[in-house]
Amino acid sequence: MDPKELAIQNAIADLNSGIFTSRRKAAKWYGISKSTIRGRQQGQQPHATAHQQQQRLTPEQETFLVDWILDEDSRAQPPSHLRVREMATRILHMNSDYEPLRQLWVPHFIARNPRVASIVGRKIESAHTTSANYKTVKAFLKLFKHETGVALEVYTNARVLASSSKKKAYIKSPEDREWVSIIKTISATGAKLQCLVVFKGKHLQTT
Repeated sequence: MDPKELAIQNAIADLNSGIFTSRRKAAKWYGISKSTIRGRQQGQQPHATAHQQQQRLTPEQETFLVDWILDEDSRAQPPSHLRVREMATRILHMNSDYEPLRQLWVPHFIARNPRVASIVGRKIESAHTTSANYKTVKAFLKLFKHETGVALEVYTNARVLASSSKKKAYIKSPEDREWVSIIKTISATGAKLQCLVVFKGKHLQTT
């Protein structure tokens, strides 16, 4: 449940049980407005419930979409805003609803579902998500501490939808990319030499 909605319900329950003798005291304690409590006591519906009929997906379908996002996130494949829109559109088509989603549908979807958030997704090598541990990383750094590299066709960080419980998400990169290694070298006397560039791959890149 949304934290604000929970605070409203608790405030009303405390007023009904006599813990608070006025709306002002209950509102101050829970950090909400007095008018909100008064409106609810007079039968006003929560904003999300009042606008539920205007939502394109049913609550059950939105829950399914949230679960799908969290499952993808757990696999280091958090979906982009575009992928979420595409998945939502597929669900709508199952409802025989072919009207395009509005431009701000994703931000409104996030606001209705606090379990997910829009955060920056950072690229990570696919093997690192399954094989990385302290021992292997330390051995790698010891062996290649004077080497750097450039992965070709790597996309920049982008915003994705992931669990709202964390501040950043990792996105698995494909393993079939070409890699250019750059090795720093020095002479026996300690003088700097030109870097060595190694470009080797299984397939010839033509573009």
